Amino acid sequence: MNTSAKPAISQQQSKRLKARPAFVCFITTALLSISLWRIAPLGAIWYSRDALRHRNAASGLLWLNRASWFCQYDAEIEFLRARCYRRLGNAEAFRNATLVAAKLGFSPDLLDREQTYFLAQTGQLEEIEYKMGKIFRESGEDSGEACEAYTSGLLLNLRHTEALNVADSWARDYPQDPQPELVRGMIFNSLSRPKLAESAFRSALELDPDSTQVQLRLGELLIANRKLDEAIIIFRMMSRHSEQHDVAWLNISIAERLKGDLKASGQALENVQNPSQFKRGEYELHEGLLAIDQQDYAHAELLLRRLTENHPRLLEARNGLALALRALGKTTDATEQARQVVTAQNELTRSNRLYDEVVAKPNDPVPRIQIGKIELQYGDEKRGVAWLLSGLNLQPDNTEALQSLTKYYEDQALFNSDYAEMATHFRERLESQK
Repeated sequence: MNTSAKPAISQQQSKRLKARPAFVCFITTALLSISLWRIAPLGAIWYSRDALRHRNAASGLLWLNRASWFCQYDAEIEFLRARCYRRLGNAEAFRNATLVAAKLGFSPDLLDREQTYFLAQTGQLEEIEYKMGKIFRESGEDSGEACEAYTSGLLLNLRHTEALNVADSWARDYPQDPQPELVRGMIFNSLSRPKLAESAFRSALELDPDSTQVQLRLGELLIANRKLDEAIIIFRMMSRHSEQHDVAWLNISIAERLKGDLKASGQALENVQNPSQFKRGEYELHEGLLAIDQQDYAHAELLLRRLTENHPRLLEARNGLALALRALGKTTDATEQARQVVTAQNELTRSNRLYDEVVAKPNDPVPRIQIGKIELQYGDEKRGVAWLLSGLNLQPDNTEALQSLTKYYEDQALFNSDYAEMATHFRERLESQK
């Protein structure tokens, strides 16, 4: 008898054995898919939080959108989305995301805190300032958000000393965080102390060499101080980040033009892929000034005339238009453009004299409000709003300031719905005075 013979396998058993590898493969694939479905959104949320830590809200939104592929209705995703929109200044999207997060059961306390950050960030300190002490004590790892939002509000209200005190305390508590150094640089820059500003920006860049926010601030300051070669190096580093590619190349082009290398300036300008993203006329202004330097006055007139129509406060554009018109022999029009520049400059000079009154009488809202109105009409809109808010901080029921802010935000809301909430806010405050 042959004892080494293998037992016979039935046909049915053979089919089962052949099917087993396929079944195991199916189960393994299913388990991997389930694991991926659970892990993928967690990874995307982590990356979004990391982007927010690096002050890159746009990148954070991209990661949250990816997380939504796997987990469409998630309270944490909507909360983080609200934070990204707050950072980007998109009031309507911020409000919508917080409402969705609340419906999905996210913490009411954290949502209330985020709303407080929004109000602080937009300068509405009279409504929330009493909360800030408690928030600083309880925010823990979130204290950077509180400091950043509060200092932004203080700067909007031109309360530079208080903002600097908050930034100093913030830097001591978080010595590895570049943001307080960035804020210190912004404060010093607004106080016209460029050396201190540059030092602070450099400290921030040492802490976070890849921060495009710091690179932009430092690079712009270097251009303003005519340290053009170093500015170009900074902006070339910044251009490696896709979301800041065009901003970097526009600034490289500006620096090359100021150096007198018009060919390099033109080549850098060609690297800008989406000129329409520059909403404040930066691209058209530089393109027009470059055309003047290249003695292409007809093209400069076309660009700068359109720019002055869309941005009448942009004095550099109006002055450039006057130069182009004079070169083309259109002296009457050139004289009118130059007259408007002189009028605006005289008003801005008056604004500087009013600043001396602010220094002499820091608790008097009147000169602050007059400066704000001048800036809104002839100068920088953000500065105008900041001065008006600083006047309201001293006299919350000042009708003149409320009227100016209401008109400004209602005019802006016609073109950008993000301003509608602020327009309603100041309209309600104005009507409550009647």
